[in-house]
Amino acid sequence: MKKLLLIPLLFIQNLGAQAQPGEEIPGFLRVLAVGETPTWKTRKEGNRRVQIPPPPGAIPPQRLSFSGAVDGAEGLAFGLNRMTDWVTVADNTLPVQISELKAGQDGAGNVMKNWAKAPAPKIPLFSVLTKDLTNDKFTWDNPKRYDFSDSLKAFPNESIRIINLTGNRLAVKIGEGAPKGVDPFKHKVFTATDGVVVNATFLDIRRIVGKEYRKLKAKDVGLLPNHRMTFVVHMGDRPKTKTEVKVREFINPSRVPTPQ
Repeated sequence: MKKLLLIPLLFIQNLGAQAQPGEEIPGFLRVLAVGETPTWKTRKEGNRRVQIPPPPGAIPPQRLSFSGAVDGAEGLAFGLNRMTDWVTVADNTLPVQISELKAGQDGAGNVMKNWAKAPAPKIPLFSVLTKDLTNDKFTWDNPKRYDFSDSLKAFPNESIRIINLTGNRLAVKIGEGAPKGVDPFKHKVFTATDGVVVNATFLDIRRIVGKEYRKLKAKDVGLLPNHRMTFVVHMGDRPKTKTEVKVREFINPSRVPTPQ
């Protein structure tokens, strides 16, 4: 498994619109940092207990800045397991530098620190960030990044996307259909042709370990009309949970910027 975690990933389907000569098409992207919430410690102050701020790197940045952003994304609120809104960049041919934005000492101005990069968003892009588990420090410094098309052509409304960020293959069963595999560090989109039904889809996700099918999640999915759902399957990112598998569920906004 450790060897598999070193495999780089860039799964972007080239489904975006092509610019005509002299035409400028903006790029769109969203970012998600997925992982486990750190254990918050407290200390006693007088007659009450207060939370101790987590050490640097224990959580992702709380505010982000995106190079080339044109829609007021300076200091965009960010947090663990919280998907950002769409960020629009003026030039979709340039990679996007994602920086941590925080107040300078004594509140004097803002300080930006490079944190991660996203590729040129030639199509609506969804970037998932995780801790680099090959780093024994288990911090959010220099996170791993996995990129996916977020266009409606690649990921249509009323569909379910499974993103597998583990070193094992997944078996995903939708309704009464036959299980379908999702390879390590890849994703698969399930639509009505696979058995997805609005408000009434049964989803079963299992991890294939040798000849065993280990159940991760089995539930009725309340997919709403004109919405999309994403399930991210990832490894635990604390030293004591690094062998455990976590499944997180996200509802994707139905609006996707154009062009698609």
